[in-house]
Amino acid sequence: MRFGPVMDRVVQAAPSRSSASRRVLVGVGLLWPLLLLYRELLFSGSAWLDLDLLLSYQPRYTILANGIRDGHIPLWTDGMLSGFPIAFSEFGWFYPLTWLLLSVLDPLRAYTLELALGLVFAAVAAYWLGRGWG
Repeated sequence: MRFGPVMDRVVQAAPSRSSASRRVLVGVGLLWPLLLLYRELLFSGSAWLDLDLLLSYQPRYTILANGIRDGHIPLWTDGMLSGFPIAFSEFGWFYPLTWLLLSVLDPLRAYTLELALGLVFAAVAAYWLGRGWG
């Protein structure tokens, strides 16, 4: 019985052991270059330092981290320029991962880990998309 292209894939039999191990190898192959590229940032406590971080993200992440620790989310600050909307969408202010990382890490480390995790999520999504397309 045919259900359509999506459901036919769901109804198929479970993958064999060799297919599952091949998936693991492909996943490791996708993640290994990212871990290699970010090894210093992820495992040595270093931070990704660039001009965007120093001028834009670090001050705003510090303000958000302080706000999270104080129990409120600041949407505006008078301490930058002549006043600045901290909730500007470019900085991912309402992204749950940002809040989680800033609540447990310092702003520089949270920014670095968020960059690395974004690439890992992209690699996993690319793998799933490739699997879906066949």
